[in-house]
Amino acid sequence: MWTRSSAARCFIRRNMFSLVLFAMALIFVSTTANFANAQTFTLLHMFTGSPDGANPFGGLVADRNGNYYGTTEYGGVHNYGSIFELSPPALSGGAWTEAVIWSFAGGADGSYPSFQLVMDGGGRLYGETQGGGSAACGCGTVFELAPPKESGGNWAKRVIYTLTSGDHPYGGVILDSGGSVYGTQVHGGTFGLGQAFKLSPNANRSFTETTLYNFGATHADSKQPFGPLNMDSSGNLYGVSLYGGMRNLGTVYRLTPPASGTGSWSNSILRTFIGGASGCSPEGNLILDSLGRLYGTATGCGGVADNGVIFQLTPPTGSGPWVESVLHTFGATDGGGAYPSLSLDTKAEVFYGTSYYGGLYGVVFKLAPPAAAGEAWSESVLHTFTGGVDGAGPLGPIVWDANGVLYGTGFEAAGKGVAFSITP
Repeated sequence: MWTRSSAARCFIRRNMFSLVLFAMALIFVSTTANFANAQTFTLLHMFTGSPDGANPFGGLVADRNGNYYGTTEYGGVHNYGSIFELSPPALSGGAWTEAVIWSFAGGADGSYPSFQLVMDGGGRLYGETQGGGSAACGCGTVFELAPPKESGGNWAKRVIYTLTSGDHPYGGVILDSGGSVYGTQVHGGTFGLGQAFKLSPNANRSFTETTLYNFGATHADSKQPFGPLNMDSSGNLYGVSLYGGMRNLGTVYRLTPPASGTGSWSNSILRTFIGGASGCSPEGNLILDSLGRLYGTATGCGGVADNGVIFQLTPPTGSGPWVESVLHTFGATDGGGAYPSLSLDTKAEVFYGTSYYGGLYGVVFKLAPPAAAGEAWSESVLHTFTGGVDGAGPLGPIVWDANGVLYGTGFEAAGKGVAFSITP
């Protein structure tokens, strides 16, 4: 049975599988198999807990050499989570190599990293932890991990921000062109309902924190921001909140910087969820396309058994409201439920997504636009997880290489999660 923990922990876990199933996973030697839907699924790594990490949370990010990086919420040397590197085989047909480049130690070092890492132009990785940091609070940290200066050296990690109130800088961080880091926390802030923050780099590579917005200022304001932010070319930030709006069923919001460059940011609610067929409780990331349209997922209401929807918001031509369209309603087998993620392949003009629920134990899906205006969008399942050798509970955005091979992670099942690829 799938369960969800308290909001204070903000993660999900599956009951343990039988010893027989785990043994089947360990015996799985040939890492490539054709599962459902005529796609080629390849197991890149099966996590075991210590020291290689457990329960990858947030997908992968790639460097220029084809290596992929991600986080595990648990495991590592101290069982407070890890950051890992997956390297492709030197020869075609060989095995991928997994190496832990940082094991979190708890305390001031942070604990339980979550969501996708981001990489700057110098190869430095940025992310956040849900716990650790301040001894008085343990509310989480934002960190930077710098690559080795020479071959064979160690990565250098440092905490660039320690939260001192609230908890959970939950949803990952983003970077702007000047090296500033942006993020949100689910709780804390003036009203205890979350805040958005900015970390600005200084000349000595330290960072200065600024609170951009305190959520929950009014009854209908956005409350408890969830998922990563997105930024447009004007510096506006977009995100979703799990609660808030007219019926307290969540919002899509835009944070606008002050025109003078100093002062308070303002929050504009672009959509307030009302439930029913149009969805509610957004939890995933937002996609911003070149025309300024927003795409996202609502994880409740709508669809079979209220499995949620994929929506589009189109900006107004004047001063009117944003126009909402439901692109897909999830059924019982094709996705939906908690923590879905979307990625936009601008070259192929399609979306890829993961869903922790749907099918047997989660799915990877593709969403393609209609051939002609007014026709329906087309969703197809690329892989249905079985909960065995292929893992379960995919979390985080899908990424892909130049050949169109998709890469992602599964949070649970055989072993303690998996990293995989799918060749369409």
